[in-house]
Amino acid sequence: MHRQELQAYREAIAAVTGGRLHLVSGEDVDEMLSEGTELARGEAWQTHDVPQARRVIQEVLPVMDSRRRHAIALCLTEALANALKHAGGGWWQARQLGDTVRIVVQDRGPGIKTSELARATLMQHYSTKNSLGCGFTLMLYYADYLYLHTGPTGTSLVLDFGVVSR
Repeated sequence: MHRQELQAYREAIAAVTGGRLHLVSGEDVDEMLSEGTELARGEAWQTHDVPQARRVIQEVLPVMDSRRRHAIALCLTEALANALKHAGGGWWQARQLGDTVRIVVQDRGPGIKTSELARATLMQHYSTKNSLGCGFTLMLYYADYLYLHTGPTGTSLVLDFGVVSR
């Protein structure tokens, strides 16, 4: 039953987001981590690690529109804030695949409950912690594609951004 339920969520979330948000397997994430060239990586275990990650990402991004550069840094900030709030921290990586910049944030937290997936990813201002609940809304607005794997051993979020501004 769980597999069928997850497949229904996959299809519904992809449809609602116009194919921009996909629920993927851990194997899919591993494959995404092997694609392209690594630009930078880091960890965030305390709130002061987030501004450092923003500085690093700004330094390694290829030449692009300043608004796009800001959007990528903002999405990294939101993803790391989620990892800190819900899992006590995590790891991040930036990769370049041709004309695409890929940001990956992973943690070892409890994951997003299947019953909360739609609300957590699609509903603005929804939060299970004391926050504004705008992280996924912002990431979905700015990233071209989001790939999410979540479960009891952690969450992986992959965000793809075309280097050319939309």
